[in-house]
Order: sequence, then C-alpha cells, then structure tokens
Amino acid sequence: MSLEDKMDKLFSKIGEQAVAMIPGVWTEIVLQSEMSDASGEINLFFKTLDSPDTFLMGFNIPNIYGVSEDVYRDLYFELFDFVRELRKTLIDHGQEPFATFIMRINESGEMNVDFGYTTWSELTLNDSDVRNYLQYKYNIRDSFGEKELLKFQKMAEIENG
Repeated sequence: MSLEDKMDKLFSKIGEQAVAMIPGVWTEIVLQSEMSDASGEINLFFKTLDSPDTFLMGFNIPNIYGVSEDVYRDLYFELFDFVRELRKTLIDHGQEPFATFIMRINESGEMNVDFGYTTWSELTLNDSDVRNYLQYKYNIRDSFGEKELLKFQKMAEIENG
C-alpha cells in the first residue's frame, strides 16, 4: 500500500474516532495534536448547535453528555494511538515526522489537515504555551492577553522561519 493510501486510511480512522467520541450533534470538530518521539498530547474541540460560536473541550464530554470517564478515556487513547500511527507511518516511509497535527472536520464531514514541523520542545516554551499558540493560530480560542499575543507573534516568526 502506498504512503498516500496509508495516510488516507489513517485520516479516516482519526476522523471517525473523533466523531465517535462526541455523542451529541456537532457542527465542527478540531483535533489538535502535539507529538514527539518521547511524548504526545491530543486535544479535541467541538462546536454544537447549542454553542455555534464557542468550541467546547473534549475532556468535558463525560460531564456534558453523561459518558463514563473510563469509556471516554478508552476512546481518547484509541484516537491517540491512531495519531501516533500516522506519525510512525511517515517516519517508516522516510518522511519528516510532524511535531503538530491539526484536523478540522465540518458538519458535512469534509476534513482538512495541517502538519507543523517546528520542534517546540527544543525552545524555552512550556506545553501550555504551545497548546495556546495552536488554539490561537487555528481560531479555536480567541481570549488571550496582550502578553500572550506578543509571545504568539514571536512563535509565528519562529515557525515561519
């Protein structure tokens, strides 16, 4: 199977898993992932008909929908494994591994993906700096202070070389 076919298959698995994690009706999903050889993190955000202008955070799904935290955690780790597999597939095919991976899914099921290659862990930034920058960059969240916005400008300059 070609790299493109493997990636398409994994994109589908990742998208289907993200959709399966949200038991209610949603209008947009954003998966934000940061990965390295040693660690990784995934954040899931989604909009609903009841909150069309605000992204809800995936880790609130058990509280919002009454889903068992154990069930949600199992689904989360399956999603994490699919993203880790995507990164490994790139490496196995001699491609540069991504440091960040963003997937957006609209209510029609159309997917857009974006890979980032800036190795943030090598800079003097903490995990929340990177997470907040990505949320800013991809319009997931817009309530940031002036100090954070200045940091994001510097991060954008680093990212864009």
